[in-house]
Amino acid sequence: MDPYFSIVMPVYNNERYLPKAVESVLKQSFHNLELIIIDDGSTDQTGKIADALGRKDSRVQVIHQSNQWIYAAFNRGVQAARGKYTLIVNSDDLIAKDTLESAFSYVEKQDLDAVFLTIECCICDSRQNIVKRTIPMVQLLQDILLLNKQEIHKKWLDLLKSTLIINQANLYRTAIMKKHPFRNDWYGADTLFNISIVPEIHSLACIAKPLYYHMQYQNDSTMNASIGKYYSYEHDMFETFYREYRSLFERWGNLDEEVTLYLERRRMRYFTAAVAHLTYQNCPLSLEEKLKYIFACAADLIPMAEERGWGEELEARVLRGCQINLLEHEGEDAGTMQFLVDYLEIILRYEKDEGDDRKLEAAVMHALNPNHIGRIFYKKLFPSKQVGTEG
Repeated sequence: MDPYFSIVMPVYNNERYLPKAVESVLKQSFHNLELIIIDDGSTDQTGKIADALGRKDSRVQVIHQSNQWIYAAFNRGVQAARGKYTLIVNSDDLIAKDTLESAFSYVEKQDLDAVFLTIECCICDSRQNIVKRTIPMVQLLQDILLLNKQEIHKKWLDLLKSTLIINQANLYRTAIMKKHPFRNDWYGADTLFNISIVPEIHSLACIAKPLYYHMQYQNDSTMNASIGKYYSYEHDMFETFYREYRSLFERWGNLDEEVTLYLERRRMRYFTAAVAHLTYQNCPLSLEEKLKYIFACAADLIPMAEERGWGEELEARVLRGCQINLLEHEGEDAGTMQFLVDYLEIILRYEKDEGDDRKLEAAVMHALNPNHIGRIFYKKLFPSKQVGTEG
């Protein structure tokens, strides 16, 4: 008999925490399950530990593959899944003992396409003892049950705001997952996966009780692998999220002012995050390259900001981002972007000197500043002055 639930657990060099993650699956109060461990080319004892765990319980299947990154491991596990529903559990996370039983109480009665789980972030020590439980990533007052596409489309903005649909820590009908493999080049592939499956989701439940425990390791940065790292594709990824969500709501005929405003505010926040991530230690860019990158990314947001009347806010986000990166590179030559350094020095100086207006104007009209970022602040400082060819 095929299992009812398939649990896919990707793992890479995690000999320390894999056994406990496996235990949280195998000790579920609902027993009709299979656990598929995907060893993604581990070089420590992880593979041997996984094989030993598999020999102890016939419900465990271990697949070894060359290192291909996490989403490739997801895909391999999903393709091997035999259960009606599949849940992906990271090898350094845990699930509550009644996770599958809680999901079964819904899918058994309603034959749902998905069950979204509330995630609780747990700050823990190196032995996985929980030091602090944070506020759940999702705060639902009660469970949600949506039984047709119209209800789902109407509720999707609320689900997006709640963060329920930005990760893969949910149960999905396996047949649907198999048709929508995760892309394996962006860390946000789980968000895009949830966007891609929406056309096939006709019914779903959201469980308010926290059932998935995302473990954040207090003094072990190696276990928080994706946190605190710079990714060169991040701006393009956030722009894709924005455009894909817009397209989704537009196809449903739900792209109203509330949705549009939320997506645009979200896009602005993500821009600021991408700029801040340039300060991470693994970012290889020079100061000059970072400043050029910030200006290039801002160009994508200018039409939206101008239409919304957010021009001043966008300039503030750009200039603040430039400032924090300058502080990280104190004493480094900004090269062709030196005009921006001079601009910020004048803007931040309380008292202005004679000729500062001309220096600021030169920065605003500089060839490497084709969108004239800083124009609004210039006009606030020197309201009687004209900028460039303004007349």
